[in-house]
Amino acid sequence: MSASLISLAPELVCMIVKELPIENARDLLASCKKIHDNGQYAFTEKCFHTIPVNLSQRNLHKVDDILNNESCRFLQRIFIRLDQQDNLVALPPLAQLASILAKGLRASTKCETIVVYDDPRRTSRVFHEMLVKVVEAVESILLFEDIKPFKIQIRNIRLDNSQELGSYQKFLKLVESVGLRFESKKTERFLVTLFGKTLSFATNLQSLSLIVNGDKLLSPKTVRRITKRIRSKTLESLTIDGIFTSKGQLEGILRPFRASIKKITLKSATFNNTSFVGFISHIQDNFSLDYICFKDIWEDDNGKEYEVVDRVKLYKKDMLGGLHRKLGQKKGSDPDWEYIP
Repeated sequence: MSASLISLAPELVCMIVKELPIENARDLLASCKKIHDNGQYAFTEKCFHTIPVNLSQRNLHKVDDILNNESCRFLQRIFIRLDQQDNLVALPPLAQLASILAKGLRASTKCETIVVYDDPRRTSRVFHEMLVKVVEAVESILLFEDIKPFKIQIRNIRLDNSQELGSYQKFLKLVESVGLRFESKKTERFLVTLFGKTLSFATNLQSLSLIVNGDKLLSPKTVRRITKRIRSKTLESLTIDGIFTSKGQLEGILRPFRASIKKITLKSATFNNTSFVGFISHIQDNFSLDYICFKDIWEDDNGKEYEVVDRVKLYKKDMLGGLHRKLGQKKGSDPDWEYIP
């Protein structure tokens, strides 16, 4: 063990441990007793930051045992994964799942987020039952008097699996962020309209991501059918990954959120009538953003497509000189740009 590491202050050792992958951090702590003593607190905090949950009986029993560990005082997030291993026959009773979630929320004063994640590898046909089980468990723990406030994040949910959510308004009021995934098959208009109605009940929504999983790009009308129903006054972040649009159409999507939006991410987007530069002017003149990301941006000029932006991330300090100046520079000429081949 290097003497320089051993001589580091405990605070610095903790910083190193928090930055390392868990396996590397474990090896570091095992290398020396002094390093172990100085970094053990940070390692425990790192390991117990998030607890993964799926809907199998085996997993729930394991989670229940883990939550008895005193180290769960560091818990900040319960991550529920709806994956291909879940089986409808083996889904737990509602009371059991609710008990596990309540126990997790009580385990730590820092635990305030439940994430519901739809695994993209999942092939099960019983997702509706899985989702309903989770949603009803969440609504049931709201009846517990000793449960402190918490928020919900929905990640990667498929459009055709989202139609059950609209019936659970108490759950939707807790939703802070939604990631909606569109499959490559034809998007059904009634499902889009129904999902928009669902979002109208998510009155505390702060982040929305619309992501295409395939080659078929979204139309601005599809996006607008969803976003026009948002009633939240606190929407801060919007991500659209996969859209064929124009300056005016995208402006119409963003306009209702002008007062609240702080982060815009646009990926795999094609602008017709070479209107991307005009969109940039609109953003510069009408929004006060903290962050903007463009990736894989194309323009369509009478049927001929060409790429105008590979990838760029800009933060508020980078935008002060004007987005036109940044976007007009050559790749690699400005350290504020982050290009990915």
